[in-house]
Amino acid sequence: MHVLTKKEEADMENLGPDFRFFFDLNPIPMWIHDRRTFRILKVNQKFLEIFGYSQVEILHTTLEDLFPARQVPPLLLNLNLTPQTLPMLNLWGLRHKAGHIVNVEIAGQSVGFGSCDAALVTVIVRNDQSLEKRALEARLRISEFARSHSLDDILQKTLDEAELLTESNIGFFHFMEADQRTLWLQNWSSNTLRSMCTAEGKYSHYPVEQAGIWADCVRQRKPIMYNDYQSMGRVDTLPKGHAGLTRILTAPVMRGDTIVAIVGVGNKPIPYDERDLTGINLLADLAWDIAETKKAEDELRASEANYRTVMDQASDCIYISDLDGKFIEVNRAGCELLGYERKEFLCLNIRDVIMAEPDHPLRLPELIKGKTLLSERRMRRKDGSIVLVEISAKRIDDERLLGIVRDITERKQEEERLKYHALVMSNVPSAVISTDLELHITQWNKGAERLYGWSESEVLGCLIDDICQTEFHTGQQEDAQQRLFAEKNGRVS
Repeated sequence: MHVLTKKEEADMENLGPDFRFFFDLNPIPMWIHDRRTFRILKVNQKFLEIFGYSQVEILHTTLEDLFPARQVPPLLLNLNLTPQTLPMLNLWGLRHKAGHIVNVEIAGQSVGFGSCDAALVTVIVRNDQSLEKRALEARLRISEFARSHSLDDILQKTLDEAELLTESNIGFFHFMEADQRTLWLQNWSSNTLRSMCTAEGKYSHYPVEQAGIWADCVRQRKPIMYNDYQSMGRVDTLPKGHAGLTRILTAPVMRGDTIVAIVGVGNKPIPYDERDLTGINLLADLAWDIAETKKAEDELRASEANYRTVMDQASDCIYISDLDGKFIEVNRAGCELLGYERKEFLCLNIRDVIMAEPDHPLRLPELIKGKTLLSERRMRRKDGSIVLVEISAKRIDDERLLGIVRDITERKQEEERLKYHALVMSNVPSAVISTDLELHITQWNKGAERLYGWSESEVLGCLIDDICQTEFHTGQQEDAQQRLFAEKNGRVS
């Protein structure tokens, strides 16, 4: 407790009549505190009237005594506070002597207080702030927080807001398993973890039948308030190291007829009432909705990761575009085929890479109407070179087109080689005959027709021995087959 020294009393006397008039008689509540120790040095008469303290009582307090659950505004902890007034725009709670919380806005500025480095704080009471409005503001803060934080952080933020809303010092959040018989602890509030609870067991499971009276809201399927916890019995069911409880409020989160979670707060300085219950329900429902969204997002990210793995294992290029042809997804093979980085590829349009020719348009309108297309095209790589491809494309939903692209450059080269080979064979005057490994005839040119009298259609697939009356010495036929087989393997490798 702080008792003013004679020097501090002298400092106050030396402030002068103008300051005392401005401070003591001001209709706005004010206080002065030491910026390094946070001790309250002086309050004006209006502050005493509104918050119920005597001058002697208030000088025995610090900022942490005035604000619930260590909710001291950051401004008041800022040692770099300038003489310029800096208002705190959000709503804060100041503890009345009777224990309840008074909603206020505050502003602070650095002042000289004798030899002390002090801050002058003015207080604007906002009695028009209903519980519903405060809960809505808390919900907005939680929603904003949820955009860039994990599920664990969001639940802890919800419990911190629930503590502030109900003037509590403990908060916890449990999920309920689908069997409706098992709870598992998901998180505690910041204040519970920081200063009150040393119990281990986050994510641990509790059978409802073995849980203490804090789980009665599950058994009775309705919110429960116990304002004299110690007299209720079964207090020994708390885990070792758990924060001690004097009062507790727990509420089930319902979805249909199923309990999905419970939210609890505890140790309010004064008894809990129906207003506290309303506030908890408003925050608990929001927390569960956000939790469900976060879990769905996590599952979607996992699904997308699996989808990307499958896409990237494909040897053919796979792309997805919008209906205008702008690429919105591509796999690794597609990037390698055209020589682009993925981020570069996704800046392109189909028209940038698939060459449109007068007699071979892109046919996007047909795809948009739902027609599946298979076509051979030429695509332009990043370095300007051309690759021959076969594209299978279709519309996969109302807004996207799917394309599978295969490089057919080697296949087209082989087709051209075979065409040239067939042309040469057909124009050679001598008989030219080709067989497979089993010596079945696969090609038969005009010279062979003239020599043997059989047309090509009559001999294809027949054994060359049967048509040409070929006579092999012992082992010669087997040797020919082995050489043909070795030649084929050499081309493949």
